[in-house]
Amino acid sequence: TLYFTDVDLKASPLNLELIESMLPGGLPVQGLLVGTVEVKGPLSSLDTRGDLQLTRPGETTPSSIRWAGKFDATSDVIARNFRADLTNLDLALLSALRPELNLRGVVNGHVEANGQLNERFTFAAAIHHELQGLASSFEGSGMYSNRSRELDVSLNALPLKLEDLAHVYPALARFKGEASGPIRLNGSIDDLNVEATLQTGAGQLDFNGALQR
Repeated sequence: TLYFTDVDLKASPLNLELIESMLPGGLPVQGLLVGTVEVKGPLSSLDTRGDLQLTRPGETTPSSIRWAGKFDATSDVIARNFRADLTNLDLALLSALRPELNLRGVVNGHVEANGQLNERFTFAAAIHHELQGLASSFEGSGMYSNRSRELDVSLNALPLKLEDLAHVYPALARFKGEASGPIRLNGSIDDLNVEATLQTGAGQLDFNGALQR
């Protein structure tokens, strides 16, 4: 049994090109990494926490994540009571890991997750999202399955910029302005069933349909 006891790693800074040169498959991101990581316990129940900042080539504002939680790394990674605070996190970093999600923009906020990260996991989040001068805020919880690429989420828009949606679903480019209220999404991320009751500048919008891309 491999057991970690009070491992404390510090990067100040660490050029990811060094790590990439040691790995046969390389890394999906590049840049300078600064921060600390603490690990303790057996591989089946790793108690880990950290505070990392990544500055990518050409950027001046780092992406930052502070987290704590337990992980089972003996097979596929399983997270328990994972909590993370995100600051200026560029979603392009996540898209490098999961291109099918087609994530864009910068987020700030808080995320919690439990489950098998490479299979199916549940999550809750309170997020502020910015993209090309547009800002949206929402909170919600749900489930995502990596195997089937299915999503089941309940959101509350606080509010949501409708122009934001057009970056993911171009057919919605005609919609402008802000919308607030509950949204339910379920199904494949390429064919999402949507139920929403939204307050907009033009009045209430009741939507029941599907978003396809």
